[in-house]
Amino acid sequence: MTSLSLKFKLILGATLMSVVLLLVQFFMQFYSLRGELAGRIENEQYTLLSELAEHLDEKIEERQMALLRSAGTVPLEHLDKPDALEAHLRDEAALLSLFDDLYIFDAKGVLQVDWPPKPGRRQLDMSSRDYIQAVQTQLKPFVSQPVLGKATRQPIVVVAAPVLDKNGQLAAIIGGVLNLYKANLIGALASRKIGENGYYYVVSSDRQFIAHPDRTRIMQPAPSKDANPSLYRALHEGYEGTQEGENSQGLHALFTFKRMRTTNWTLCSVVPVAEAFRPIAGLQEKMALITGLLILIMTPLLWLLARQWVKPLADLAHGMQERAANIRPREAAAAIPEQGSEEIITVARAFNEFLSARNANEEALAISEAQRNRMLETLAQAKDAAEAANRAKSEFLANMSHEIRTPMNGIIGMTELALMEPLEPTVREYIELARTSADNLLAILNDILDVSKIEAGKLHIESVPFEPRRLIADTLNLMEPRLREKQLQSHLDFASALPNVLLGDPLRIRQVLLNLISNAIKFTQHGHIGVTVQIAAESQAEIELAITVSDTGIGIPADRREAIFQAFTQADGSTTRHYGGTGLGLTISNQLVELMGGQLGVESELGQGSRFRFTLRLGRPE
Repeated sequence: MTSLSLKFKLILGATLMSVVLLLVQFFMQFYSLRGELAGRIENEQYTLLSELAEHLDEKIEERQMALLRSAGTVPLEHLDKPDALEAHLRDEAALLSLFDDLYIFDAKGVLQVDWPPKPGRRQLDMSSRDYIQAVQTQLKPFVSQPVLGKATRQPIVVVAAPVLDKNGQLAAIIGGVLNLYKANLIGALASRKIGENGYYYVVSSDRQFIAHPDRTRIMQPAPSKDANPSLYRALHEGYEGTQEGENSQGLHALFTFKRMRTTNWTLCSVVPVAEAFRPIAGLQEKMALITGLLILIMTPLLWLLARQWVKPLADLAHGMQERAANIRPREAAAAIPEQGSEEIITVARAFNEFLSARNANEEALAISEAQRNRMLETLAQAKDAAEAANRAKSEFLANMSHEIRTPMNGIIGMTELALMEPLEPTVREYIELARTSADNLLAILNDILDVSKIEAGKLHIESVPFEPRRLIADTLNLMEPRLREKQLQSHLDFASALPNVLLGDPLRIRQVLLNLISNAIKFTQHGHIGVTVQIAAESQAEIELAITVSDTGIGIPADRREAIFQAFTQADGSTTRHYGGTGLGLTISNQLVELMGGQLGVESELGQGSRFRFTLRLGRPE
């Protein structure tokens, strides 16, 4: 008997799997239908609840307006006459149809008159109630949170409105009571049904039940997050909409929430899931039965078929696993035998081709690694050479700076001695010019020496006590002659909490300040120079200062703000010719600030001036 080919077996298996997938798809369509129905129900419930909430808001606003209208007719001249006030309330037929009880309080919140009257209620001090305090402060209608009536000991909600005199001052307060045990605007919600078993309830903004079918829960706190997650989310996160879940009574239902705009109460509806999805319950049972039967029939069938199909493939898989387990890096893998049915031979041949490609890649990888190792050796040599050249450059700059500075000091000393002698004006001018040139050259040499020290890692930052206010003020005073020469104004502003003594390197801080202030003066023709010291952050051990040097000078183009911190670079190539300088000042300042644990940055607008700001981490003396 000719055995079935693997191809036929795969076709048969695919057919069976198609049937299974079709059933799965049909089953998923059922849940999709349920999801669509759930979405429709949720939208309908939210729409209905939103309409009900809007209706309640309108009715509450209607009661507030009715109280306001009645407040305008209260006889102010009879506020001290309870009989006259009682007669006024008794005649308010429209209000009595909207409220269960009516109150008139004096301006302090003491109940003067109630209607219908209740024993022991008049002259009660209600000044602590939220509705009294709200009307007293806002002079607007207010709806209270649920409270227990002092006389009736029943839960109520009070709508209150101000009674104003002719000067607009509070003369009295009129209020209407909604008893939460009665079938009024709020209490009637407890008896309303949604379908057969659905119901409504209301929770106040202070998390108390206002209306509920179970009267014992009125004025009780709302359940915790674990007991009713959906209600907790609506109350604490402001959620509005419909969710499926369980409440504190274990009821599996659809819960819908809507916040009322007039009172900030949360209106809720509950529809049991079993009732909501009853139209598709029968379909669900039939689909479950069909699916169960199909599983019972197809499970043994698929098992038997798979046992026969998988054996040849299992042999092939075993051979492939054996080869894979024996593969070693840098070693060629042996091919597996190509035998069996045509399909298995095809798979085996493909696996052998993979092994062949893998062997070729291993060989190429070995060659590539050898080349990479040679390249790494070359790069390491080049790196060592570059570092040696950089060290040689730094040492050369340091040595040359020292060598040149020695004769320069001699030149400066000789010119100073020469200037002490009586000289002709022309000769004195020439010697003073030589002295100025020598000073400038010495400053350049000092900058080059600082750059070389920083690059060579030989510049150390000290941590000694110093007075920051005095240091910064003295530094600005050093520049006073140049400020007067250019007729520039200066100002200095310290943070009031700046400590008197800090730990840091005053020499390097002064150097940074001199560079920044000197630059500010150099590039400012008119206006002012400012230095501001602020506290950016602080702790018990250290304090971070933010020091800003501002000017009203020529400013810096946006595309050159980063380049100015590079050595021998200025904002414009013509700047050097016009203003002078080597371009090392900001480079040195930037590196010094970084060595002191801070950062240097700039804000500038062309033609509007610049603001150089740097931070310093300084210690506090013990």
